[in-house]
Amino acid sequence: MEQTQQANIARMRGLIYGNWQTCITYAFAELELAEMLHDGSKSLENLAERTDIQPDTLLRFLRCCAQLQFIHIDAGTKDVTLTEFGTCLLRLHPFSQRDAALLNGAFYRYEPWGKITQALKAGSGDGFSETHKHGSLEYLKDKPALLEVFQRAMTNLSITENEQITTHYNFSDFKHVIDIGGGHGTFIRAILIANPEMRGTIFDLGETIETVNLAAEPVADRISLLEGDFFQSIPADGDIYTLKNILHNWPEAKVMEIMKNLHTAIRSSKDPSQKRVLVIEHLMSDNAEAESLAPWMDMNFFILVGGRERSLQEYSDLFTACGFVISRVISTKTGRSIIELAI
Repeated sequence: MEQTQQANIARMRGLIYGNWQTCITYAFAELELAEMLHDGSKSLENLAERTDIQPDTLLRFLRCCAQLQFIHIDAGTKDVTLTEFGTCLLRLHPFSQRDAALLNGAFYRYEPWGKITQALKAGSGDGFSETHKHGSLEYLKDKPALLEVFQRAMTNLSITENEQITTHYNFSDFKHVIDIGGGHGTFIRAILIANPEMRGTIFDLGETIETVNLAAEPVADRISLLEGDFFQSIPADGDIYTLKNILHNWPEAKVMEIMKNLHTAIRSSKDPSQKRVLVIEHLMSDNAEAESLAPWMDMNFFILVGGRERSLQEYSDLFTACGFVISRVISTKTGRSIIELAI
């Protein structure tokens, strides 16, 4: 019993003080220490000069980074070396987590979590989160540095999932895919690389489309960029439409606006019964104790933007109300499911 109790206390303390680890990770990324250490060990004095932090203060911080295994500090010389784990916070790491760390630690996303009790009692994050009323992109449109971090973080998140999704779904029956809210186009590129006969369109807001860079892309000649707002209208010339990590950002009324606009687009096109829509999201399980990222994402959306993760039944009810039927559901190893819709 004593060992169990000790283990429980240690685990509980890890949860209680977990925000310290988030803050250290954020600062390590923001200070670009992984970049400074990428080409070899550095002295404490060198890092202090480059970060403009007093050596004694920096050492106190770096000890925490060493506890998180981002770095190794030589006990004698105090030279600092980046670990393999720490390379995940490099900007150019193929699966970089740097922008995710910067995003999650940014004041407008981190601080509202400190008001979680008030938000729960109010039944909404409105008034506690600056992004709640109009969404993250609207809030960030006049904050280019923060917007760039947000977009890169979304891109990096997508990179780790795309191959799984394109492997699990057969796109070969379709000629033109439109990725709704497609961002920088990471997902549509993966689709087109796996399907050389297809062409694709990235459909997103103007401020996002302006930042898309297709230079040197092997599929650039098969990608079109289209500026628009899915709350206003959606183009009608796609054979298959994808909505990846889009609907969970919005409450029910907004989801229905998107889906009704999509239904209108498909109905106005040739052979609407042959069109398909792929909604790619986490699905909330009926088993609350099943290991899943969905409940955590759900609470994040509740606080920050008024969105939510949903169960398959909740999605089915929404889609039915907008004129769609679920034709099949495909699970993937990413934790996200592919919900195929038809009309």
